[in-house]
Amino acid sequence: MLKSPKKRYGVIECPNCRGLGLVCSSAKSHRCPYCGRVIKFGWGRVKSLYWSYSPRVASRVLARLKLERSK
Repeated sequence: MLKSPKKRYGVIECPNCRGLGLVCSSAKSHRCPYCGRVIKFGWGRVKSLYWSYSPRVASRVLARLKLERSK
């Protein structure tokens, strides 16, 4: 029996408004919560800032990056 690959969670930057968001590696697209644009993965337009196997760690990194940008 083959093991299914672990999900990875990432912090990405919207190419339209440069807002940050948390995504799962199994997703094919993501809607930006700030500008509403649909971001499709796999086309190389998306800037990924961090990847982790833990959603909690990725969420904390996202919060830290948002805090740094607000200063």
